[in-house]
Amino acid sequence: MFRSFRRQLTAFTIGFVLFISGFMALLSYGFIYQNIISISMEYNNQIVHQLCNNIELFMNGIDDEIESLSYSSEIRFYGSRFITPEVSPSRSAVKKVFWSSVRQKELDDISIIYDNKKSISLFNMYDEKSLLELCRYYDKNEVMFDAKFVPLIHYNNNGHPALSCIKSVSDSSMKGNCYLVGSMVIDDIFEMLDSVDLGEGSGVCLVDANGSVQYSTIVNETFTQDMNQLIKTDSFKDKSGFTVNLNKEKYIISTYPLSDTSLCTVVYIPLSNVTKSAAPLLYTMLSIILLFLIISIIISVRLSNRLTAPVTALSAYVRNWDGYNHSFPKVKGTEETDILYHSFQDMTERIQLLMEKNTQENQQKRKAELLALQAQINPHFLYNTLDSINALAILNDDTDISDMTTSLAHLLRLSIGQPEEFVTIEDEIKHIKAYLTIQKVRYNEKFDVQFCIEKSTLHFPVIRLILQPLIENCIYHGFETKEDKGHIKVHVWDEMDTIHIQIIDDGIGVDSKTEKEIQENLASFKKPGKDCSVGLYNVNERLRLYYGENCSFQFQSTINMGTTVTIQFPKVKEICNVQNTDC
Repeated sequence: MFRSFRRQLTAFTIGFVLFISGFMALLSYGFIYQNIISISMEYNNQIVHQLCNNIELFMNGIDDEIESLSYSSEIRFYGSRFITPEVSPSRSAVKKVFWSSVRQKELDDISIIYDNKKSISLFNMYDEKSLLELCRYYDKNEVMFDAKFVPLIHYNNNGHPALSCIKSVSDSSMKGNCYLVGSMVIDDIFEMLDSVDLGEGSGVCLVDANGSVQYSTIVNETFTQDMNQLIKTDSFKDKSGFTVNLNKEKYIISTYPLSDTSLCTVVYIPLSNVTKSAAPLLYTMLSIILLFLIISIIISVRLSNRLTAPVTALSAYVRNWDGYNHSFPKVKGTEETDILYHSFQDMTERIQLLMEKNTQENQQKRKAELLALQAQINPHFLYNTLDSINALAILNDDTDISDMTTSLAHLLRLSIGQPEEFVTIEDEIKHIKAYLTIQKVRYNEKFDVQFCIEKSTLHFPVIRLILQPLIENCIYHGFETKEDKGHIKVHVWDEMDTIHIQIIDDGIGVDSKTEKEIQENLASFKKPGKDCSVGLYNVNERLRLYYGENCSFQFQSTINMGTTVTIQFPKVKEICNVQNTDC
């Protein structure tokens, strides 16, 4: 596009600087982007960890209190009343024990469930159905020795969310199961979750053991559904911090489990919030890269001008040189420029000498041109020269050179020594053999040829040089890339009033699509395309011109199997007598 060396060098240096700058920008952006995500993820992990610590402090001691309460004598005796009512304490005594625990740990209610029924409750804040659901969560043996929180959020009669801790107080003498259930309101926990502010679209959610979002600071049905699906994936189970698409937006997710429960706290923040906060840093980076780019382009242009200025000046002198002026102003530049300058000076001096000499030799030149015209090589001179080379090769016992020279002489005689358009099939076969002799030497015997010629056909005329393009097509298109040795069969026979010539090779062939295209082009006499040999087209065209509709040209090929070309044309008057055959 640019022929000027200065423009080429300037364009190259600017392009190189642009490439380096763009690469640095992408590399820097990717590095900063990944670091921003990593730092944000670490920050989110710290927030969720601290949040879980605060929640655990709020819940601290509830399970120990319920476990201790289950071993008190009043509770044990009350449990025994289902068997021996006369030794059981009164309900008021049990409630006093409950009341003491409620005041110490700020429990919302304490209940006893026996045989799938609520037997006693301090405040009756929870319906029997929800308490029974909590008792069925664990097997009796799982809470026989330790009190455990049930990771299911339920609500009291006032509509406040609560978590419950249960402990089995059953023994072998009881017919049914007996559980002690302590419930606590978790409004304060929800307030802790609501207090977390990480920007627009961010929030915290509490996930229970069933993989369901029990509470989320963002009330969005689609978001909650996406979160529920995410919780059930392996990424949520195996990672504490990762990025994921939720509700058509990418989020940074950090998770942390609550101790002694199967609940999990999840902090989520839109990645766009993080990138917005990092935008000034990115803009600063881009500004620095842009400044670097501008400075680099200025330096590149000045450097290219400095390097090309001597060459430009020298080219201007050369362009304006009239062939006589030998004085050139000194061009200062690099060592290479000095070499060019002195070389050009030497060249102009030699050119001047040659011009003077040329003026003196004009007359001699005209005479030399006349002599050259008179000494043009004619065909007889070529034949004599080739015969001389052949004789010299025979004297030196070089049979290869002798065979090639003899074959070349035969080719020349048939190509430029005979004006006739038709030759006998015998002469055409001789021409092919001469051609193959040269090609076998060239290709180092990469192929062999079998001739099967019926004697009765040899004296019939055929268009001169019609078979050589077909043999050439076999060699170049069939055997050029074939690793194994190739084979060509030339078969000539007559049938009724028709001469048949078939050339078969076992070359690489063509696929069915290309075969069909070649056949269509030959049938419609179209110019050859990229997949159709020019030789095939020329032979087909010459047959049509000489024989019209009385001839045929058939092309068949199979990939990796070979190609078969069959031509047919009518018999005409014999040209000469034949003495031998090759079949």
